[in-house]
Amino acid sequence: MITSSIDRSIKVWDLDYIFENEKHIDKHELTIDALSISTKAQIAVVVTRSCIGIWDFMTGKLKFQLANSALGAIITHAIVNEEGSHVVASESGDILYWNLASREVVFQDKQEDTQQIFFYKNQTRCIVVSKTGKKGDYSARVVSRSFPGGDTQWTAEYPFTTFCKIVMSSNEHHIICYDGRSEEHTLNSSHDQISYAVFCLKKKKIK
Repeated sequence: MITSSIDRSIKVWDLDYIFENEKHIDKHELTIDALSISTKAQIAVVVTRSCIGIWDFMTGKLKFQLANSALGAIITHAIVNEEGSHVVASESGDILYWNLASREVVFQDKQEDTQQIFFYKNQTRCIVVSKTGKKGDYSARVVSRSFPGGDTQWTAEYPFTTFCKIVMSSNEHHIICYDGRSEEHTLNSSHDQISYAVFCLKKKKIK
């Protein structure tokens, strides 16, 4: 028999052993917004608004939870590296690098309104894309940092109206980003060493 309770817990009961200890199913208090997996470490990293959950996906058990702020943490993004040793997260306007072995923050830097996080260069670097400006005049700030060190490698900016995730070229030397302002639909390409637009591809109207 399975029961749910007002305390948001779910319990599985064996009616033959009704008076023995019940089996508890781990849970989060808030909705899971995102998921990242390390197959090597056999862990799943989930994002809720208030914390990051580290799950053993072979046993289904919640190992522990992470939040840099004891109260009022707002977490929007988190990804784990394939080794399962570190997590990059966006929490309350800061970019955090977590060491999962020590459960400590090993790097912290201010970068508000994060839109995207991803690894490249064999997961030795991490790109964080954030939004700046006001509606109608948005810009994306792209920052590449070493991982897990946190040293800034390069930065770039480009304007946009509606954010679309940027992509990396196959040789990982360029980022391609979409700028859909007004009537011009533009693809901007920036080199990872010089951090400015190398070329733009614009969609022309067909008469």
